[in-house]
Amino acid sequence: MLFKKGECIDLYSVVLPLYRGDATELYRARGLDGQMFLIKIYRPDKLSPCEYSFSGRIREVEMFDMLRCEGISRYISSGTIHRDGGRYPYVVLEFVPGEFLVDRLEREPFRLYSDVVGLTVALLKIVKSLHLHPETIVCNGITPKNILLDARSEDHPKPVLTSLESAVGVSSYNHGYGPSTPKTPPVYLANEALQQGASTKSDLFSVGVILYQILYRRLPWTIDADVELGSQQERQLWFEVRSKRLSFPDVSEQIIGYDPKVELIVKKALSPDLELRFGSADEFIAALLGETEVVDIDRVQQEESVPKARPIPQSIISRGKGFAAVAGLRTLKEKLQREVIDALRSPEVYAQYGVSIPNGMLLYGPPGCGKTFFAKRFAEEVGFNFMLMTPAMLKSRYVNATQENIANMFAEAAENAPTIIFIDEINELLPNREADVHEMSRSAVNEMLAQMDRTGDKGIFVIGATNYPQQIDTAMLRSGRLECKVYLPAPDVEVREELFRMYLEGRPLELGINYEELVALTEGYVSADIERLVNDAARRALIERVRIGLVHLKQAISDNKPSLSKAELDRYEKIRQEVEQESQPTSRKKIGYN
Repeated sequence: MLFKKGECIDLYSVVLPLYRGDATELYRARGLDGQMFLIKIYRPDKLSPCEYSFSGRIREVEMFDMLRCEGISRYISSGTIHRDGGRYPYVVLEFVPGEFLVDRLEREPFRLYSDVVGLTVALLKIVKSLHLHPETIVCNGITPKNILLDARSEDHPKPVLTSLESAVGVSSYNHGYGPSTPKTPPVYLANEALQQGASTKSDLFSVGVILYQILYRRLPWTIDADVELGSQQERQLWFEVRSKRLSFPDVSEQIIGYDPKVELIVKKALSPDLELRFGSADEFIAALLGETEVVDIDRVQQEESVPKARPIPQSIISRGKGFAAVAGLRTLKEKLQREVIDALRSPEVYAQYGVSIPNGMLLYGPPGCGKTFFAKRFAEEVGFNFMLMTPAMLKSRYVNATQENIANMFAEAAENAPTIIFIDEINELLPNREADVHEMSRSAVNEMLAQMDRTGDKGIFVIGATNYPQQIDTAMLRSGRLECKVYLPAPDVEVREELFRMYLEGRPLELGINYEELVALTEGYVSADIERLVNDAARRALIERVRIGLVHLKQAISDNKPSLSKAELDRYEKIRQEVEQESQPTSRKKIGYN
């Protein structure tokens, strides 16, 4: 902790250091008038650029200042404190005596059903005030750890929301200024929030998880797997576990006045299907108070006779700089130009010579090396339409719906041909059928194989991207499918320099940036790491209201380690060798575009 008991944070004396998180510290402090306050201190080196608003102010501080409503920790003031050569922004909030919900659940269960309903209704009213704000605020991070139970309440436990770290206005969210990675544990995030698409219904989902946790003293779902946090693989595990029916322990003996009808309410609140959830906080409240009847959504799903295929995003015309926007990789770009792009642009010439071209390409390599960026620039270079897809857009829990989504995707691409279809994390959509996978996954692979056999005739080129090529069904990597395999490595010296220049372009810079020194300090950093370093340095300069200089960049490098270890990069090099050994030259005579 930065401060100890008795030390001062500006005009406030620290009474008790409460906790230290990844990017914040919380203190109980006393003002000059003897009143108690909560002070939250932020560590700028741990904050991402998306945690700042357009004005350069920390987004959470701005939220507290703007949302002067009941149930939200009341804003008192904010400022910046200097400590050990650093500058630390802070916000002062009203002190509320009580305990956090997470501590209450560990100490003592709720005994009265009326208390559970009263607490949940009060929490939903807070959520409602956020949703009805002119900006429409999505909290995107309601958990028992940031719900304080006001000890001054004489009626039902009164909740106070003490954190708005992931809260954002819907308009800002839709323009790409939402939190890049919500800090909320994924169990409290709805499926759409896990995919960076939170809405007001996502907050109602979080309240539903908390209601279940209070009633049954456990979480509705858990996953037990060694996967990368925040990865598509982890998200897919949450999607799968939530597709199963909820279980409800018998707590009628432990909770006085327990109403079994609450199980129908919880089911509706926690439905993975956005359309089956409560439409508003008022609707959720009315159900809890017994003012409306809630149907069993399990029965509703059983009665659905025709599964709904998800709408496929329309293709967009690819306009841009093409490969000119891709730093380095000169040899790879020349190879693709010669073996793929020229053939896609002039298929009739290649047909005359009987030279085949690939129907698809697989981009693989370490995470953060720009596979999606490279695919978009490839589409620009060729001049084709471009469709960006993810497994979440195509996979469905309904029988045959995934196959229908895949077929619709290819139909949309054919209608707007020539089209490039880019499927990110393609290993999640097309797992190896020899492994222990669900029959629905096998069917998806079969449908994709069938569609890929006809791509050339329809003017479609498929690009898949993955960090795990060994997990993809082997049939998809053979001749006529994703046969052109392209490895995107961690950037070398030349590429790192180009990346720094590219990400710094158009920003206010000091003269004479020493790029050689920056490159020497960033061995092992991937493309996404360097973008993060530049954004971090820009934020530091913004706070000081000066031009971005070498000192800001070096400080950012010092505070941000590479996202991948050397051992992980070595593992991907080994994967590359295995993939290249398994690749066989094609003898196919079919021309990609007739």
